[in-house]
Amino acid sequence: MNKVTVRRYAWSYAIGAILTIFLGVVASVTDSAIGALLLPGMLLAAIPFREGIHSGHSTAWFAVTGFMEAFVLSWPVMLVWTLVVRSRQAQRNLPEGGKSV
Repeated sequence: MNKVTVRRYAWSYAIGAILTIFLGVVASVTDSAIGALLLPGMLLAAIPFREGIHSGHSTAWFAVTGFMEAFVLSWPVMLVWTLVVRSRQAQRNLPEGGKSV
């Protein structure tokens, strides 16, 4: 892995963490089913904490859930980011007239 890939993943993870916080706030404020988007992180955090939030370390469970959810959300962000970069590069490499040969 080169520096650009690591930097891109780090930014994707940061965006995933921001999305996790945003989804958590929206899920706690509204009566919508948007909290279901946080389910993958909760299920992954249930591996070390089998009792979930009712374990003796509920704060650690919340932290692990947040990290896991940010990790899960960083992959779609990175995929979209890569697709946008590739489409911009393809548009720059078009010959004169803007049509592919």
